[in-house]
Amino acid sequence: MAQTIANLTRADLHEIKSQAPYTQAGLNWHDPQSRTSIEQHEHHGRVACVNDFPSLDHYDTIIIGHPIWWGIPPRLVANAIDQLPLDGKTLATFATLGAPVISAVKATSNALLIKPTTR
Repeated sequence: MAQTIANLTRADLHEIKSQAPYTQAGLNWHDPQSRTSIEQHEHHGRVACVNDFPSLDHYDTIIIGHPIWWGIPPRLVANAIDQLPLDGKTLATFATLGAPVISAVKATSNALLIKPTTR
């Protein structure tokens, strides 16, 4: 889906990567002890991401796509949003699940963007 959107909007792509890559077992949402199950239930937790983001100086709009995990974006995405210099940028997000939980995703994404301005 990200590639399709990038092609349609002529956007550049960059993957948000975890510092500790996910394994198949870690992604098993049926297992309450899997890495993702534990991470997603730490309500204020963050997952460290590789800080190899390109400079956003020449971008007006940033589009972040993500899956839905337990009704919200992955904690990895929350950490990326925290790290990115988004002041003065338009942020758009899309999710790979369009179910009733999308309102919770939107609320969570909006909450992540409301940060005190200290810059």
